[in-house]
Amino acid sequence: MVERAVDESVWELDRGLVDDVDAYISNCWFGISREEYLSQVRMTDEETRPLQIVFELSDPDTREVIAQVGCSCGKGWETDDDGKEISHPTRKNVVESSVYGQLQKRAFEAGAEMYKYGPPTRADTWVGLAFHWNLEEHATVGARKDGSRVAASLMPTKFLGVIDVEEEEEEKPVKPKSKAKSKNQDLRQQLIDMAGSYKTAKAFTAAAIAVDGVTDDKSLLDEVVNGSLWEEAKNS
Repeated sequence: MVERAVDESVWELDRGLVDDVDAYISNCWFGISREEYLSQVRMTDEETRPLQIVFELSDPDTREVIAQVGCSCGKGWETDDDGKEISHPTRKNVVESSVYGQLQKRAFEAGAEMYKYGPPTRADTWVGLAFHWNLEEHATVGARKDGSRVAASLMPTKFLGVIDVEEEEEEKPVKPKSKAKSKNQDLRQQLIDMAGSYKTAKAFTAAAIAVDGVTDDKSLLDEVVNGSLWEEAKNS
């Protein structure tokens, strides 16, 4: 009889998430990640979803983006400069219980003297910082869609230094934003027309996501989330 037994580890399930890696923050902004938008059926009130700080993590050797991490800043934080900086009407510091607050704490524990690189309210403070990252579970403020109150996020566990991202950008061509345009021109034009009613890209994006049909059209959703539709509307 042919031996069919295999090591039991081959039957272990992969969580499908990046874990236990060295990576540096190649890009950072305050807003919301594309994955977070796609996970929502509709967004009718932009205040129902706290602002996030979004990190793009890149491999130090290949310089390729390997993950995008979004951490909630907590309630009340806003940005009016397309995600470069945040402010709060009543406080100066991020609340420790927020995911962003936990990430700040972990960065210090990992060995990074963060005050040397700028304030936590500016996105570019983080750009170029390299860490070893591990997936860690944490409690959520509210219940998730599956009813659980536990989520997993990448957290910095060891500071590796600083990578010169500006030099990297000079060496490689700038990647253009998605050129694919929706075939639904009527809906696309509707969004362009409504853009004039909003002062910031964040406010427009939140409203555009709520319009019927947008989340069903991948090309149009990409244009909304990556900011290209907002730019086109403002330049038209």
